[in-house]
Amino acid sequence: MTKQFLFLCTLALSVCFISCGEDCVAPGFEENIIGTWDSPDIGEAQAGTVTFRADGTGTGSEDGVFWAELNDEGSGDFTWTYNEADQTINLDYDFMNGGLDFDMDIVSFDCDNTTLSFFLNFTLER
Repeated sequence: MTKQFLFLCTLALSVCFISCGEDCVAPGFEENIIGTWDSPDIGEAQAGTVTFRADGTGTGSEDGVFWAELNDEGSGDFTWTYNEADQTINLDYDFMNGGLDFDMDIVSFDCDNTTLSFFLNFTLER
């Protein structure tokens, strides 16, 4: 019985050393941002999700941080570009009566968190 217990403990520690010891190294921002993120509630914006696609398009959940309104028309669909020199991400929303675009500063990012700044800092999480 003791040998079985020691074997199981050794196996558990081995698995943990293999999987727990692997630290994620984030690729560059432009690659790392691809995917779906949870966005926080800020002011009147509700918590939700935002998806950044590799083709430069994205979608934010209704009434969330990445939802925009212009002349009573709302949309979560945008195009995005990354400016490496300025460390900003530009979001561009097209509406029937015009468009909105704005830059967000990239404060920091790693594999599972991206902190952006648009008037104040907020963090997206995977």
